[in-house]
Amino acid sequence: MNFPLQIQKLAALQPDKPALVDMINRGGMKIYPREVEEILYRHPAIMEAAVVGIPDALSGEAVKAFIVFKEGQQAKAADIKKLCNEHLANFKVPKSIEFVEVLPKTATGKVLKTELRKANN
Repeated sequence: MNFPLQIQKLAALQPDKPALVDMINRGGMKIYPREVEEILYRHPAIMEAAVVGIPDALSGEAVKAFIVFKEGQQAKAADIKKLCNEHLANFKVPKSIEFVEVLPKTATGKVLKTELRKANN
């Protein structure tokens, strides 16, 4: 990932602080995953969402959303992207959306975004 050297050093010194590297750098534009996730949670069918940066040859990183639906609910990726387009700048809209049954979590229930990133590298 192309993070400023200071953030890389901080992340190396504090590997238990994933928030330091959660920020997505898309063509020099900074995207906070939480901002995108908050928009995703507005969709009535979404129970859980996690947003990560994945490698992209053109812009360095692309936004990818992992979504878990509420029991008995469904939605199309196009509808979710439309919601994001209405509330976010174009460069913050997820390039891809993956629907999953569960998100990987720690014993305390925190989403393991590192696992989601590893699966897409």
